Amino acid sequence: MLIDTDLLFDDLVGFEFYHQCEVKAVIDDKVKCDDGEILEFYENIEHLIEEYDQILILKKRQTLEDLEGFKSFLIERNNSELLKSVEANIEVARRVGVYETFACVHDDTFYDLHSFSY
Repeated sequence: MLIDTDLLFDDLVGFEFYHQCEVKAVIDDKVKCDDGEILEFYENIEHLIEEYDQILILKKRQTLEDLEGFKSFLIERNNSELLKSVEANIEVARRVGVYETFACVHDDTFYDLHSFSY
């Protein structure tokens, strides 16, 4: 799979390669991959990703300081929608040391993942 990294550079900063998979099924905002992974997106991607497509899964580790900085940014912007989610991520980072978030790349398009499980 070839990816135009110049096009996606800003989105890819901070992420590292985690896994590559082939799509087995797509239903609404969920994708099942050939190795059994389940990817859940923030949007319906059924019309964007098809069976047998290749997907790159990326991982980013966010420290407690990163998350608290983002929380402060959200408070300044009065964005209460994301605040609860970030606070939950902060709790995970306090327990584990970091919070891992996942994203994927498909056909030169970057998608944040709501969840990734295998």
